[in-house]
Amino acid sequence: MSRQPSTATGVRARRLAWLTLGTVLAVLLVSAATYDRSGWPDLLPGEATLLMQADSLVQDGDLRYSRLDFDRQLLSRLGNPPDLALASGSGGRSITFDAPFPYALWLAPFLWLWPDDGFALANAVLLALASLFAAGSLERRIGAAAPLWLAVWVAASVTFQYVFYANGGLFLFCVGLVSAALVAPETADAEVEDRTLSRRWLAAGLLLSIAVASRGLYWVLPAAALLALPRRGRGPLAAVFGVGLAAGSLVQAVVQFWAGGGLHFWGTERFRFTPETGYPLVDFPAAEWTSMVGRLSALYFEGSAVGTWGLDAKLWSWNAVYLWLGESIGLLPYFLPLLLLGLAPRRGALRPAVAAVGLFVVAVLAVGPFDLYGGTGAVANRLFLPIYGFLVLALGVPARPKLLGLPTAPLAAAAAVALGAPFLSSMWGAPWTYPVAEHGGYRHVTPLAARLLPYEASQKPLPGGPVAAHGDFMVRFLDEHTWAETRRDRLVMDARHPARLLVTSSAAVDRLRIDFGDEAPADLVIHGGGEVERQLAPHGGIGFRFEPTHVRRHVMWWSPRRQWLYFLELSFPDAPDAELPFYIVGEHLTEGDGADE
Repeated sequence: MSRQPSTATGVRARRLAWLTLGTVLAVLLVSAATYDRSGWPDLLPGEATLLMQADSLVQDGDLRYSRLDFDRQLLSRLGNPPDLALASGSGGRSITFDAPFPYALWLAPFLWLWPDDGFALANAVLLALASLFAAGSLERRIGAAAPLWLAVWVAASVTFQYVFYANGGLFLFCVGLVSAALVAPETADAEVEDRTLSRRWLAAGLLLSIAVASRGLYWVLPAAALLALPRRGRGPLAAVFGVGLAAGSLVQAVVQFWAGGGLHFWGTERFRFTPETGYPLVDFPAAEWTSMVGRLSALYFEGSAVGTWGLDAKLWSWNAVYLWLGESIGLLPYFLPLLLLGLAPRRGALRPAVAAVGLFVVAVLAVGPFDLYGGTGAVANRLFLPIYGFLVLALGVPARPKLLGLPTAPLAAAAAVALGAPFLSSMWGAPWTYPVAEHGGYRHVTPLAARLLPYEASQKPLPGGPVAAHGDFMVRFLDEHTWAETRRDRLVMDARHPARLLVTSSAAVDRLRIDFGDEAPADLVIHGGGEVERQLAPHGGIGFRFEPTHVRRHVMWWSPRRQWLYFLELSFPDAPDAELPFYIVGEHLTEGDGADE
């Protein structure tokens, strides 16, 4: 028998739990229905492909890319798409969108009714349906607290933020969420027909085939799901699950082949086009597809050096820190309801959850050491969203019904929300804003997170300025107030704002000197170094000499040699209204050999 409340207190707790979940979902639905993105400067990476794919279904009834698709995007989104992922299995004679079609199929009717921002409402409706289904399914297993857990799972993490983005992240979260609800083990006293179990596992296999088709990394989900198989009928259920997974993959492969994309793993040419590379059928004809893809792939290689310096031990150590605690991408700050897994029953449910997280961590550290989170535009960790949805299968009944004299479930939920508040407050206040702030950093990173958590130095797609060669150093600008003038081989800062820099060197630096011209003020405050000594620069002007603080050491994406990383923040006390050129000079360089210090 399923668990049902037997007292008036239980009935009230169940109603309160459902009311909490309903309130969260209603707020998101209203926000999505009134959403207006007209003030955004641009689409986010990945959005143009999915929106154009859905528009093609609505307008043309197909998934093929054409010049008409591009022109519609140009007119409706007011500008060139920031990126466009395309594929062809016929040398350019037929080109399709390089994205699985189920999300576009879900978006299509909403974009047909609301062409501009219908994707937000589509996401909110999908999240509501998936959450209600998962809450109802889990309620049969863990009781009246299930809707409350789901409300916290959504609202006390970055998940809700993805309602307002058309990058497919929320869609994959819902895939993981519903799959978990389907395969979550029943209570010991529940009686479930074999036919019902088979249908659930077949549906879970079909759903997880969508995640697998979107990114090979998500093979960890079906692997982890197999650990949730009940003892009774394990073999037949595993076979049914495999059939669902194979059938779903086959359908998606056939659709891609029909759309002109060839077979996914064979005979397909693909590339992510940007305004710098130009676009097919716009900047070059279909006949030049193969030659252009080959040339651009060599010129704009975006892969990670996995087999060489990507497996560096120090990089793995620091990347593990960045992945769990990074100020922009950390799993614990931005997915704090994971702590609720401590309430999981020790049998059946916790093992697949631990396996899913463990396999994900190892896979992402090995395959994408310089992009652990899903690229520019991702809020916290977009790659983790399907895994996070899948982990609800591990939520269980608290071992103690009361803690400190209070019911454990609402107390644990409140604790998760309170602990997440310092990291989620900016998103709760304005989830519909553009994710990259004016200063170049992520908008979701609160001042507390920036102060307490480590900056993810190894991550290539993090926002901010580009990496520039400067003398013996490579310099990464961590905001928009500093930039490089490559022709003059100098750096420039807007003196009204602090300049945040990551200075890297392949050799240890005993002292650094920041040289300005005559127009610089006499005082400079440097965070990230010792006592500052003011002196005349060798070629005139003012120099500021100090011993930098060595923060970290690991390889970066541009070199297999371990780099010494120095984080600096420069500011003038009187903040003059001027753009000041400066140079960074290292003194007493000690050549490093890549060995551990």
